[in-house]
Amino acid sequence: MAVTDQELLEQLQRMVIEAPDLGATWPSGLWTPTEILGYLNARQDRFLKETLLITSWLATPVIAQQAQQDLPDGWLATRNAFIVEAGRTYPLSPVTRREADNMLPRWESDYGRSQWYLTEEIATKQFSLVPSPLTGGVLHLFAALVGNVLDGTGLELTVPDECEPYLMYGVLADMFGKQGRAYDQPRAAYCETRYDEGVQLAQALLKSVVIS
Repeated sequence: MAVTDQELLEQLQRMVIEAPDLGATWPSGLWTPTEILGYLNARQDRFLKETLLITSWLATPVIAQQAQQDLPDGWLATRNAFIVEAGRTYPLSPVTRREADNMLPRWESDYGRSQWYLTEEIATKQFSLVPSPLTGGVLHLFAALVGNVLDGTGLELTVPDECEPYLMYGVLADMFGKQGRAYDQPRAAYCETRYDEGVQLAQALLKSVVIS
C-alpha cells in the first residue's frame, strides 16, 4: 500500500515534537498546515524532476518553422524525446545552447529536420528544437510530470514508498530553513544532505536499469 500524505505529515509532526494528528494542526505555531503542504508538494515535484524516476508518455503537435514549442501541462523534465514527421520517427538528442550555436549558428531561422533539443530551457513551458522544424509533426516525450497535488486528505504520494524518507527530509529542510523562530541552519543543512542522498540513489538506480 502506498504511503499517503497524512502518514507523511504525521511522521513530520513526530520528528519536530508536534502533537500527531495526521498533519491537521501544528500547535507550536512555528508552521501552518498550508505551509507544510506547500513544502511537501514542492519537494515531491522537485524529486520527480531531479530523479526522472517516474516518467510518462506525452505527445504534442509540432508547429512548423518555430524553434520553441509549447509543452503540455504538467511537464517537469524530459528523459527521452522523439519527433514524428511524415510518418517516420526520429530520435532527438539533448544539446546545450552553446553546442547548438556551434553546430548550427542560425538554427532558429534555418529550417530543417530537427535532430536535437535544448537541455537549457528558456522557460519551463518551452521545448526548443534544433534546427527549427521545416514541417509540422508530433513531438513525443517520455517526461517527469507534476505529482498528485497533496492536500492532507489521505492522497497517495507519487514517489515510490522507498523514496518517502528522503521526501520527508526535504520537507524538514524547508521547515528548519524558514526564517523566524523555526530557523535552525545546522538541522536544515543536515536534512538537505539526506534529501540529496535520496536523489543520488534514485539516479544511480535508474542508470543501473537496462531497458531492452
